[in-house]
Amino acid sequence: MRALLCLSFVLASLHAANPPDAVEIVRRAAKEYERAVHAVEAYSYRERMVIRDLDGDGRLKSEEIKTHEYTMIEGSPYRRLIMQNDKPVSPEEAKGQTEALEKTRVARREESPEERRKRIKEYQERRDRNLPAVREVPDAFVFRLAGVETIEGRPAWVIEGTPRKGYDPKDRRARLFTGLKGKVWIDQADYQVVKAEGELIEPVNFALFLVRIAKGAWVKVEQTRVAEGLWLPRRIDYQVSARIALIKAFNEARFASYSDYTKQVAAASLQ
Repeated sequence: MRALLCLSFVLASLHAANPPDAVEIVRRAAKEYERAVHAVEAYSYRERMVIRDLDGDGRLKSEEIKTHEYTMIEGSPYRRLIMQNDKPVSPEEAKGQTEALEKTRVARREESPEERRKRIKEYQERRDRNLPAVREVPDAFVFRLAGVETIEGRPAWVIEGTPRKGYDPKDRRARLFTGLKGKVWIDQADYQVVKAEGELIEPVNFALFLVRIAKGAWVKVEQTRVAEGLWLPRRIDYQVSARIALIKAFNEARFASYSDYTKQVAAASLQ
């Protein structure tokens, strides 16, 4: 989910409020994104993920649907499968999932300080690995205020962003920005993403040209206001076609929906 949150910010960071300097608004957006990445840890929630494997012409080859419940336990998240292909898991599977959850709770409470430090550090590194790329966003795009619209009953700036000519990404994940254009709707009061759309208008190469993402990849994001000043994902949909080492083709679409955000009574400390 964090990688998808990052992608939503990349599209979403194109926002502005009253100040005319869009770049400065984008810098503020980066801070809001980082805050949201950490704030979601105070919540449990459900994720329904539809994964579609497509052929070269975009036709469906296979589909899998899984619904998980995410909960923070002692400083890092735990994912529990609750539905598969929109049907509740079998009683046996449900029992196994519950037992595994309880075993994890006990194991994390009983781990040594060093084990706990290592586990949380590894999680935090995964959580924060997209932040260097996010911080490059103000330099990666040319931003334009396209108007104001009402989304979810609240005024939102509509901002368009196109790749900045001559931009040289420092973080490898920021290479995606060189071919990405997008539009976002940003809540004027919260400076948070309400909706975002993006499309790859040029192919992008990664890993010394071993991975090539094709032109036409797209993403759409919708967020929901879960607390004062905090918006978290409601939907993140995307489709991407890529080629690995010029041999293996990869064409996939994912449709993720998020629901049941519930503030945990005692969110685990990340000290």
